[in-house]
Amino acid sequence: MSDTPELVDLIDRLRAALAAEYRRGQADAAQRIMEVARAEVSPLGVQKPETTTATRPNGSHVEQPRQRTSSGQRAPRGVPDALVARVLRERGSRGAGSTEIAAAAESEVEKMVSISGIRFALDRGRTAGKYRNDRGLWFLVEGKNN
Repeated sequence: MSDTPELVDLIDRLRAALAAEYRRGQADAAQRIMEVARAEVSPLGVQKPETTTATRPNGSHVEQPRQRTSSGQRAPRGVPDALVARVLRERGSRGAGSTEIAAAAESEVEKMVSISGIRFALDRGRTAGKYRNDRGLWFLVEGKNN
């Protein structure tokens, strides 16, 4: 049994449409990578934008990096742990996610803490038995002095 000309034409049009969508996806991914790279290498003194989800004209979403006080500087030792403990103490039974903890930073030093620093502190605290994670929210473990 051979394929009809209509079927061959339909398959060719589907292949062309799929190839066009694949190229558009590649271009979109490349654009997102370049946006992140530009934000990471911004000159000293230029603040990075706060984390937001922006909608592009084509309907796709891109997460932008959150604002840091001093571009390229790391928070002093112990600040991520103190920030995590403070926010989890304040939130109590409501708990908090890592991005909520970052958003709750108050001082200039706390604002220097990166999301990865917060996640690292949370993971270390879970290993030490100080924090627990329940469905993406972090909580202080009762009975621990934090």
